[in-house]
Amino acid sequence: MVPVMDRPKPRRALKAPFRLRLKAWWHGHELFLKRRAPAAGPLGQKDELRRRVTGYRDPERPWETPRIRMLQAVWGEGFTGPGGPDHVLELVKPLGLGPEMSMLHIGAGLGGPARAFVEAFGVWVAGVECDHELAEAGMSLSTLAGMAKRAPITPLELQRFELTPNSLDVILASEILFAVIDKHRALREIEQALRVRGQFLFTDYVLNQRGQEDDPVLRAWAKKEPLTPHLWTAQEYARILAEYKLDIRITEDVTDTYRSLALRGWANYTEAVSETELDPEVAACLVQEADLWARRIAAFDSGLLRVYRIYARKKAVDKMLSDW
Repeated sequence: MVPVMDRPKPRRALKAPFRLRLKAWWHGHELFLKRRAPAAGPLGQKDELRRRVTGYRDPERPWETPRIRMLQAVWGEGFTGPGGPDHVLELVKPLGLGPEMSMLHIGAGLGGPARAFVEAFGVWVAGVECDHELAEAGMSLSTLAGMAKRAPITPLELQRFELTPNSLDVILASEILFAVIDKHRALREIEQALRVRGQFLFTDYVLNQRGQEDDPVLRAWAKKEPLTPHLWTAQEYARILAEYKLDIRITEDVTDTYRSLALRGWANYTEAVSETELDPEVAACLVQEADLWARRIAAFDSGLLRVYRIYARKKAVDKMLSDW
């Protein structure tokens, strides 16, 4: 444990910059960052005051960068996007997860969904994440939760990942396939990794229809995405999955739900920090995140970009008479 007296002094509070307040206003909420914490109490007492500064750097969690702290402040502990434990558990209902099943989560982020699956269903989840900073933090969170073996989070090389054939019961991919360049190879790798009657569920950003890629709204969105988009339509996904003998059970446009969850996340965050101070480094990350989501929402509202949930099962291969 680090003694209280050795802890770094909190950074000087920062008033919300105009761009940040503008983003909060754009989502329908004014952001006030006021009320400085009172003077610290006697040495030797647990210093809760520093915890009131949103984004306080905890020396006992060195993997928590300003960006990691910001993401969890907006989306919840262990999460990097809209929703939370209740939402991801609802999302995977068709999978019928259980303790006897092995699962891969591609685009695991900080591992919040993987740990929710372990707690709810006892399933074994291997999380992989192409953002190495998120993967390192996610593994630390799983270790702190006592799930280092049941919900490990490891780095993934997105454009050339390889999976062991016939090794998995379930593969879940979360808003990640849109950034894969060679989707044919990636989907073939996923299909081969599934056992017979294995299940594949993914959510992804998709193009509403081919020919709209150069629209200014989509270009403005793509410019700020951390991963360069290589968009397909939902129909293109369905055609290739069918080619690979995956039986599609659900093809659902979930854009409205996803958009509502995103707006709710920002509304909850602006309300939560309305009486706190903001760490300057976290504020800088927050401006970037708000700008990214403003562009995503604009792309959704244009109708050009959609979010789909697609669920498929691997078909059993019928034996030929000659095999008997």
